[in-house]
Amino acid sequence: MNVGQLDAARQRHLESAETKRTAGRPEVEVIGSELVALRIDIMQGRVTEALPQIEARLAQVEAWWQQHRAGQPVPQAPEAEALARVFIGALDIAKDAYRAQKDWAAALGKTEAILAVEQALQRPAEDIAQTRMNRAVELGQLRRFGEAQAELEACLEIFQHNPVVKARVLGSLASLFDDQGDLPQAITQGRRALARCEQLPDPGDRAISHNNLAIYLDRSGSPDALAAASRHRLAALVYRLVAGMGQALQTYLGNYAIFFRLAQAAGTSLAVPTLADLLADPAFAPLATWLTQRQVDPASLQAAIDDLLAQAQQAALSQD
Repeated sequence: MNVGQLDAARQRHLESAETKRTAGRPEVEVIGSELVALRIDIMQGRVTEALPQIEARLAQVEAWWQQHRAGQPVPQAPEAEALARVFIGALDIAKDAYRAQKDWAAALGKTEAILAVEQALQRPAEDIAQTRMNRAVELGQLRRFGEAQAELEACLEIFQHNPVVKARVLGSLASLFDDQGDLPQAITQGRRALARCEQLPDPGDRAISHNNLAIYLDRSGSPDALAAASRHRLAALVYRLVAGMGQALQTYLGNYAIFFRLAQAAGTSLAVPTLADLLADPAFAPLATWLTQRQVDPASLQAAIDDLLAQAQQAALSQD
């Protein structure tokens, strides 16, 4: 179904481009619609075919942008703001294409070009910081960890009054430290990210933060960390289960199946806390409050958890 929706959306953007061309709209508008269709090609895994077309359109729009910056008229793009939007969009789509190919150096080049345009236009600091967060991802992938960390720490200051984005930045910092093998710092930043997410209503973000923290704690390997990881993993499962996030829930169940297999291979059993034990832990008070607000019956929820874990264990056994 999703593929069908993307196909239909792609066709609409191509038809829009043709309609604009027939109506004599500025060429930059035509290219803008074509680029959105090419972004859908990337989403559908056709990056190799799409990238040359993206770069060709990007080169054209960039030439118009340079013309505009030089004070020359640009008949194909008479409105400066519309030209800037299409240019930034073209750079962003090219960045996504290179990311899909894991060409992080090329992706970084596009992100830095976006930054240059945004700075030239004196965009708000928060808008520029969103791009700096992308730059930090690419720097991290290139193992330029110091530069990536500096970008994220700058973004923390910029987004200090935006709790949603601040939680995201903290999560990125945790991941960056994990990439460097600095698990204590990954855990510290992961806890900070979770604390921010727990002040926000989105159960999906809370689940992701719990799960990421569980990963870092698991890698730490100490008995206390492993016990804490099992609690955070269960909390993530509970949020997904109660909120009815089916696709993500299947991913979590697949992860539990892996843990069951690992435990079986080690000749042990997987320790999963009960819901009652989880909710009795003060560290999970936000989860307890959230369940109360939703009037969730703990006994029914525990039964649902048991059923899902049984499915995961059966999946693990069936792979033998």
